[in-house]
Amino acid sequence: MTVLVSQVNRLCRAPLSRPIAGVGCASTGDTSAALSAYCAAAGIPAIVFLPANRISLEQLIQPIANGATVLSLDTDFDGCMRLIREAFLEQKLVEFDRTERLNHFVLTDSDIAVVDDLGHIFEKYPHFHLAVTFRNNKGQPLNSGFVAVRGTSDGITKAVEFLKQVLGTYSLRYIKASRMLGDQLALAWVVKFHLPSALGKFSKHEAFTGEVNGTSVLFLPCAVYNWTQPEGAGQFHGIPLDVKVVHFKGSRKRLMLERLWNFSAGKFLKTYRPC
Repeated sequence: MTVLVSQVNRLCRAPLSRPIAGVGCASTGDTSAALSAYCAAAGIPAIVFLPANRISLEQLIQPIANGATVLSLDTDFDGCMRLIREAFLEQKLVEFDRTERLNHFVLTDSDIAVVDDLGHIFEKYPHFHLAVTFRNNKGQPLNSGFVAVRGTSDGITKAVEFLKQVLGTYSLRYIKASRMLGDQLALAWVVKFHLPSALGKFSKHEAFTGEVNGTSVLFLPCAVYNWTQPEGAGQFHGIPLDVKVVHFKGSRKRLMLERLWNFSAGKFLKTYRPC
């Protein structure tokens, strides 16, 4: 969180930088407390999306006390995540006509580390609107922790439409799903309903595209773009050389700080040199 707010603070002070309205997050309490505290110290507005009646009074007081704008929503954490992504993309669509520079967007969970350049996705596959990752798992074939959006007007519009379909399905079918898996189940349902042919491709570990109710979706293999350390691993032993994105799920989150900065081949240090 300190790195995030520090980067935003740097951008706010950079010459010719576009105005930054604030920093937002979806949270069940702790993340919002940290974000609001650091933003208050830096003088940056904070916006927090919280699920109504699902956090303690102590967790609610902290962002309010730090001056954050707190939105209490009739959904759970997954629903808050979906809404903040849509709000971000819709704001970018409003800004689109005001800038000449084309910016693509990659939206990730907070426990994800991008360890290589992802610009090739938009060059190699020039016609997709939105990208998600898949794996060979019949129950949960898609993971919503990594979403890429083409930064054109059409790309942003179609991505918002797609995410609204997923949010609607989530609200109707999976809002009570256990272990915060409702968003993944909703994503899989929308894809299966509109593009059943995709099911036969999830076991092949090769990227492919398909149209999902008017949105061109690029499906990227988790083995490269959403790779996870094997469960139960006590240490971080490095990653396969072709991996672009690492996802530290569940108990592996501690490895994100414990080992990421020193993993094999120095790939991260080579790609992201400190300023």
